[in-house]
Amino acid sequence: ARAAHGDLVLRLDQAGVGESDRRGLAENENPYSDSVQRDIGAAVAWLRQQRGVTHCSLMGLCSGAYHGLQTALAGMPHVDHVIAINPLLFYWHPGMSLEDTTSNPGSQLAHMANAARGLRDPKKWLRLVRGELDLAGLMRVMWARTKRRLRHPLRDLARLVGVPLKQDLAADLQCMARQGVSVQLVFSQGDPGLTVLKEEVGRAYRRLLHNAMIGLSVVPDADHSFISAPARARLYAQLHRLLDDAHGRAVAVSAVHTPKHAADALLNDFEDDLVESA
Repeated sequence: ARAAHGDLVLRLDQAGVGESDRRGLAENENPYSDSVQRDIGAAVAWLRQQRGVTHCSLMGLCSGAYHGLQTALAGMPHVDHVIAINPLLFYWHPGMSLEDTTSNPGSQLAHMANAARGLRDPKKWLRLVRGELDLAGLMRVMWARTKRRLRHPLRDLARLVGVPLKQDLAADLQCMARQGVSVQLVFSQGDPGLTVLKEEVGRAYRRLLHNAMIGLSVVPDADHSFISAPARARLYAQLHRLLDDAHGRAVAVSAVHTPKHAADALLNDFEDDLVESA
C-alpha cells in the first residue's frame, strides 16, 4: 500500500524465516537475537547508499517493534522514524527465556489476564480441583509481578535525584528524540505491552508524551496481532496517517496523533494506572 503512495518499501524477515537464509539454530529460534538489528542496519545502509533514500522509517510488530527501537537507539545506521507496534519487551538479555513467564513482563501480564478470565470459567475450576492446572506456576508469576511493581517507585525516585538507571526506557526514548529520531508507539487497546510501557517510563510519562518527537496511539477493538479485518483496517489507517505526517514534515509527528482532549485522556490513563500500581 505504501509503494502505491510512491514510497520505497523493503520488507525484512528474520534469518531462518520465510526465504531468508538460516544462521545458527539458537539465533533462528530467538526472535530477539541481536543479529536482527545488524541485518536491519545493513538494509538501511544499503537503501541510503544504493537507492538514494534520504528519509528512512522502521516499522515492526511485537519483536519487530523491539528491533526497530533498538536499532534506532544504537544508531546503526541513522534512521529518522520508528513506528513500534505492540512491543511486549523493551529490553532483552542473553539467556532470557520466552517460555519463562516470570522473567518476561509481557508474558506475566498475559498469564495473569488468562488466569483472571479463567475465574469465570466453571471448567477451569473443575480442572483446578482435579489438580490439572499449574497453580505453583501462577504463584511464581504473581510473585514476579509483585517484585516488578515494587521496584518502579524506586526507579522513579532515582530519576528524580538524577541517578542513572540501567535499561531506562524513558531516558532511551529521550535519547532517540535528541538524536532526531521520531518514535511512534502504537498499541492495541488493552495490549499487555501498553502496561509494560507505562511501568517502564513511570512518572516520566508526561514529559515523554509532551515531547514533539515521541507519540503514542491506541487502536481500539484490536488484539495483539490485529487478526480481524476491521482491526487491521483501523491499524492501517493510523499507520498511513503517521507515515504521511512523518514524511511530509521536516520535524516528526505531534506528541500524540489525536486531538488535545484525547491526548489528555491518555495522560489521565497513565496517571490512573500508576496510582493503582503504587
